[in-house]
Amino acid sequence: MGQKINKNDFVIGIDFGTSGIACAYGFLNDRHEIIGVFYNGQADKNKISAEIILDDNLNVKAFGDDCFSYYNSINEKNYHHFYKVKMNLYDRIYKIKARNSDKEVDIQCIIKLMLIEIKKRQ
Repeated sequence: MGQKINKNDFVIGIDFGTSGIACAYGFLNDRHEIIGVFYNGQADKNKISAEIILDDNLNVKAFGDDCFSYYNSINEKNYHHFYKVKMNLYDRIYKIKARNSDKEVDIQCIIKLMLIEIKKRQ
């Protein structure tokens, strides 16, 4: 006898890429098979741009494709833009520097904030 499947059982996949993040989820049937896969992205794409803008207190000012319009529409320079976060993992750099300032933040914190933003969009 197999394990009984709850109608709320599902599988979630997150592709944390170099320049984009893709999320997919699927629901399981009684035979533990995924019966549908659904992708969530931003705009008309299946990927969210892997970048985030934070203030001095690590509050999110913009995430994903919204970063482009954020840094092109403001006059203040008091923000920190983290871009291509995954590339730091290849070099085993765990404290990363913003591309527009001297602010350094633990990569785990940056990834956590990105995952929180993705969850808000689901």
